[in-house]
Amino acid sequence: MYPTRYYTMYAAQDHRCELRRRVVRCALEHGIREAARIEGCARNTVRKWLRRYHADGLGGLQETSRAPKRCPHKTPPQREAEVLAQRARTPGFGAARLKREFDLKPSVGAISRILRQNGLTHPRKRKHRTKRDLRAVKAAFAPLTYHHMDVKYLNDIPHFWPFLKGLHLPEFQYTIRDVKTGAAFVSYGSELSATYAELTVRRYLQHLHDSGIDTSAVVIQTDQGGEFQGQLMAPSDRGFTHTVETLFGATHRFIRTGNPNANADVESFHAHEETEFFDLESFRDRADFFAKVQTYQHYWNLARPNSYKKLQTPLDILKASNPNLSPQLLLLPPLDLDNLPFTPGVGHDVPVPPARDGGACRMRRLGRTDRTGRQVRRVGQTACGLGRGAFLPLPLFFRAPP
Repeated sequence: MYPTRYYTMYAAQDHRCELRRRVVRCALEHGIREAARIEGCARNTVRKWLRRYHADGLGGLQETSRAPKRCPHKTPPQREAEVLAQRARTPGFGAARLKREFDLKPSVGAISRILRQNGLTHPRKRKHRTKRDLRAVKAAFAPLTYHHMDVKYLNDIPHFWPFLKGLHLPEFQYTIRDVKTGAAFVSYGSELSATYAELTVRRYLQHLHDSGIDTSAVVIQTDQGGEFQGQLMAPSDRGFTHTVETLFGATHRFIRTGNPNANADVESFHAHEETEFFDLESFRDRADFFAKVQTYQHYWNLARPNSYKKLQTPLDILKASNPNLSPQLLLLPPLDLDNLPFTPGVGHDVPVPPARDGGACRMRRLGRTDRTGRQVRRVGQTACGLGRGAFLPLPLFFRAPP
């Protein structure tokens, strides 16, 4: 008899177990001494596997665990239950954030192990190429000068959808996020329109102006959506770009087509907000919705550490970058665009918009075309073209949500 050939072990599912079977078979046929000589191993090794074969049959030749019988420093079951309970409350939190937010006793590594063993981790998607790290570039900006703006659809969030329909809550969130500090400012409406986008940016720029910030140094970056006048072929004397550049002297910048990562800061806020707020909260009515939105916005701007920004909050970054700026800048409350106090009585149940041209409001119905022959791109009943005109008094017009 010859030693086990390589192909025999390669073809076996467990070549170690196959080798032990051969040793035991040889020992049963020729004895322990001869089996040790043929297989090229010690006699005690043959005795060990023969003894296990007699005790447990072929199952005794399988590999057994070499783990210690007890682990004194293992996390107690009650600690693991606490970690799992907090993770169930906040599914989007990782190990480091769970420990930081809830002051858990286990280490970050132990929390990671607990989540991994319970199937609560999600492998990261592999990137085809390494993205450019823009942290140093963004850190060089002055606070509250360079902003990303976008609209988040709320009608495709499964947990929030029943509240949206049952309580008639807003379907769209208009978000402005400061790139330097990471602070976010939001407003809500039930339609996607240039009017609501203009109202949101007008209110924010006026807030910066009233706080002593030179708006001529402010940049508002958006995609090329119709709500931001991205489809206009020629400059207009009304609307989003007119408000940003003519009325406030700021800069409106479009991102390039096919380059959505250029607005990554506001998209990142939308992703975190969905897992940390809309997937968890329940609402009683519209007032309760805006109260909780404002609480989350204050948490984001004042207390939530950002791992991308060295675990600093927007408030920390604002204080370190410019101590002369008041923290009150970060307390701008969410705006309910559907309940703004327009002045009634113009036309047939048509309110007066905040910026108007000679008191006339250019109304476009869904499905009709504009002056260039293109179909109006929006969702809702009407889209109001905004013209030049004086502001309504801000303390009257822009009220905090009830």
